Amino acid sequence: MTEKQRDQLMGLVSKCHPGYGTHQEERKLLRFVERLELEARLDEIQKCRDIWETHGLHEIVHDVPGIRGAMNGYEYSLTQRLGGLQAQLKGEHETTKG
Repeated sequence: MTEKQRDQLMGLVSKCHPGYGTHQEERKLLRFVERLELEARLDEIQKCRDIWETHGLHEIVHDVPGIRGAMNGYEYSLTQRLGGLQAQLKGEHETTKG
């Protein structure tokens, strides 16, 4: 998401929720948006894998040096970031709840 899109989103949220906009709430919203972005990227990776499997392209991909490793590494880093983000969001939810 670009800086402009984030600004537009924050503007929209502040219109819908007057008084919304403390730094903590903004950070929480941006983390939520980041989580959606990460989930979408992981979904795209899975779609690529599904297409490769369906068309038998996985053999070609496995034979090309670096592609599988790069994709697995990218997926791993996205999964790690997503896990950290979810833990952070869960922790915030529990502190605001309790």
